[in-house]
Amino acid sequence: GAPLVLLFTKPVIPMDPVPTFCCFSFTKRPIPLNLLKSFEYTSGRCNLAAVVFLTKRGHKICTDPSEAWVQDRIRALGPS
Repeated sequence: GAPLVLLFTKPVIPMDPVPTFCCFSFTKRPIPLNLLKSFEYTSGRCNLAAVVFLTKRGHKICTDPSEAWVQDRIRALGPS
């Protein structure tokens, strides 16, 4: 199959010293739970609301929070 593009994030200049990442597109393919380590929601400063999964290899993957598989992974991973 086609390779999974892993990084869709871009740093945003924040008002505070903590870096913020925004997503500009989403992966369409469900990510196997066993590859995921954690997740976070994008900042309210971003134009596109997204869930960003961190893989065990350190990759950030932008996903659509309205997708059922994304909600399943969030529930399985527990509180961020």
